[in-house]
Amino acid sequence: ETWSRSSTGPASGMNVLPSSSDALLRELTLSDQFAHGLPLSLDELQRSVSHTGGMHRLRCVLHKLRAGENVTIGVLGGSVSAGSSSAVRKDQSGLFHKKIQNWLRSRVARGAVDHFNAAMPAIPPTYMEHCLESHVPTDANLIFLEAAANMCGQTGCDQGRASVERILRRMLRYPSRPAVVFVHAFPFWTMDGPKGWSAKVDGRKSYWLEKEDLTFDFHSQWGHVPNEHLLEELVKYYGLPSVSLRNV
Repeated sequence: ETWSRSSTGPASGMNVLPSSSDALLRELTLSDQFAHGLPLSLDELQRSVSHTGGMHRLRCVLHKLRAGENVTIGVLGGSVSAGSSSAVRKDQSGLFHKKIQNWLRSRVARGAVDHFNAAMPAIPPTYMEHCLESHVPTDANLIFLEAAANMCGQTGCDQGRASVERILRRMLRYPSRPAVVFVHAFPFWTMDGPKGWSAKVDGRKSYWLEKEDLTFDFHSQWGHVPNEHLLEELVKYYGLPSVSLRNV
């Protein structure tokens, strides 16, 4: 399966993106594109930024948007980004990267904002690195990389992180010089044990989330701390921005 792309043209009568980072953050907390129920506070949104990194590539994306040029944004990841719940609609409007596309489109007066979704559920990076260009277009300008939840898989964390790094280096060398932002998420269950996926799949428990599933120590969960810490070393080494669900 290869990547698919959707395009939205300019929204007429819209103001350009704010030049102030504080103004951008405040707008994100109030935007109808992102808020469901209670929106994030400014403090929560700021805490979600686990590493700022070098912002020059992101500034280039914003410059293109303000200049009315066409940009392409999208995601590479697992089920978190592909959509794996009943809340995800066929038009993908419930997914975070699709929300960002819609928000950007509402804030630029000229140019198209193309979108691709190269995420695949339960697929480790060791697979994706062998066919990266078939999933992530080489003219992408902004790529969200969500790898923490599926990084270790069957191969172990060290090999998984090595695959993520090889993928990252190839994307950073794309001719479009895209901005890459790490998006860290984590699973709510361990793979094994009384609250694990194995018990659910074997039919010993309901497959869906139950109250007792949440009675665990977050920091001993599979994929919650070790995976994210390992990826943050890549984030710091390559000077990239990252955001984290666990910090909110």
